[in-house]
Amino acid sequence: MFPLLHGRRWWHFRRFEGLLLSLACMFLLNIIFPGKIYGGTAQACYLPLQLLAGINLYGRLRPGFWAAALTAAGILALHPFQALASMPRALQFSLLLLHGLFFFIILLEVFIQLYRAQTHRLHLDARQTLCAGLSGLLLIGYSGFFLFLLLENFQPGSFRGPDPGGVSLQDLFSFSYISLMTIGYGDITPVSWAARNATVLVSLSANIYSLVVIASIVGRTFASRPGQKADKEPAPKENP
Repeated sequence: MFPLLHGRRWWHFRRFEGLLLSLACMFLLNIIFPGKIYGGTAQACYLPLQLLAGINLYGRLRPGFWAAALTAAGILALHPFQALASMPRALQFSLLLLHGLFFFIILLEVFIQLYRAQTHRLHLDARQTLCAGLSGLLLIGYSGFFLFLLLENFQPGSFRGPDPGGVSLQDLFSFSYISLMTIGYGDITPVSWAARNATVLVSLSANIYSLVVIASIVGRTFASRPGQKADKEPAPKENP
């Protein structure tokens, strides 16, 4: 029991490193398995890692833990139905909603722990703080992807893509991170009023996050480094 408890504490201590790794490997696996970004081989590899990393953020059985755990259980229960050729629309919408809800809960928990670290109610070293900040930025883009996906599923034609057949999941995924970085290639454009407001919300959230949270993390990291004395003591003057 004690080795298991020690292992649980070690994994919780490395929670932000694990979360950042699970989010970053999503891009690598989508390059290796470019077929289907949602419901394909890539998601089958990184989704369990993301669910475990998200639940691992919680050290105690708080309400957020149960919300994340129940949402993750619902995702795992409905995930095999994606292999069906004709998945019911209501079931597909429920799965998308669970995905978006899970990553929003995880994003909120990252914000809470970063805030507690800034107010000195939670100790995070420089590496943990940096991984938490980067994870929060990636989670904003990921949450934006599911927000755009829900809008397109609820109101088809909300986004216009490069192909005449409409936007694909890959288009919305890249558009979310392009909006986050304010690049704007112009190949994908929001058409409906709700889609335009959602795009502004994602871009604005990422900019505010970068200006406030990332800047605060960088400042705190440099302030915590042991520095050298800027001014040397003046040498004693000799008496004439």
